[in-house]
Amino acid sequence: MLRNLLLLVWEGRPGVAGKQHHRMRCHGTSEMLEERLLLDGPLRPLLRLEKEVLSMDERHNLFEYADRELSQDGFLLWLLNNFDSEEEDVRFFSNGFVTALCGPSFPKEAKITGVQTWAQWKKIDVLEEITLENGEKHLLAIEDKTFSEVHNRRGKDETQLAYYNRCLNEKLKNLKIPEANCHKVFYKTDSVSEEEEKEVRQAQWGQKDLKDIIAL
Repeated sequence: MLRNLLLLVWEGRPGVAGKQHHRMRCHGTSEMLEERLLLDGPLRPLLRLEKEVLSMDERHNLFEYADRELSQDGFLLWLLNNFDSEEEDVRFFSNGFVTALCGPSFPKEAKITGVQTWAQWKKIDVLEEITLENGEKHLLAIEDKTFSEVHNRRGKDETQLAYYNRCLNEKLKNLKIPEANCHKVFYKTDSVSEEEEKEVRQAQWGQKDLKDIIAL
């Protein structure tokens, strides 16, 4: 499924627009992550395109979220923002991806009518506010890892996830979203060690490792 979705990105690739800069639609910028994350084959030429690009149509442009190189954060932001894409397959994948990450507490049949995303808010890789057709709001937080592990904050005794929990509690209050509608996912495109899994569980985050992601 992921390969088919990435090929759709390739087929809708943007054209190069000289020196005209594109407009960012998310708050903040994504960190540059390893290019090796991407599939080989027809997607490789995307890595050589300039970052000053414009979308060829009304679809969100992947380069709006990966401002330097294609990154895992950028792809996630692109996918989350395409919940209403004109491309049926992209729209299907986007909505299904949100439902899968949020888990059983997220209403599966509910229609998403709006999203707002942040990159690196309080160092959380991806944060998304989701509005449903009935007006209900949800918050999805993704801690995105490739090969690194959960670690303590520099000079602090608490872990990254424990710090993020405090920040998310503040965000929930500001957005007036109930705690039950907050979905926290440790998303890692690699295997997760037993120690790491223990820390994720203690912080009360959900977990998606490589085998889970492939199965989405």
